[in-house]
Amino acid sequence: YLVALWNDYNDPRHMALHRIERANKSGERARTLPDFQLHEHINSGVFDIRAGESSECALKLRFYHGAGAHLKESPLEKNQSIRTIDEQTLELTATTHDSHELRWWILGFGANVEVVEPPALREAIAEQVREAADRYA
Repeated sequence: YLVALWNDYNDPRHMALHRIERANKSGERARTLPDFQLHEHINSGVFDIRAGESSECALKLRFYHGAGAHLKESPLEKNQSIRTIDEQTLELTATTHDSHELRWWILGFGANVEVVEPPALREAIAEQVREAADRYA
């Protein structure tokens, strides 16, 4: 994402770089916010919309059929640990933030992931899967 001030907005805006096809140099002087710190802006959680009552969670996921193997090289979180249960099953534990982005990411694994903990996230994902299954019934 590009974080910038543009047009008449006086707060930082986020632009997805993959959506930008062309850019032209403007003759206008760039505007800045006096006390703006990019790392503080990112750490405030602006890029992952929180879900549920508690934003931080002790996550435990079980991945099946080799799904999640990439997380050994590209971790979800720095604090994660991965345990091999058998040839086709991995268990990931990490402290992370419960966000809509996390839920979308988990659902992207389809039947190859199971939320073991926390219980509230497990139930939320289970409800999404039940609704999807009802559409196919």
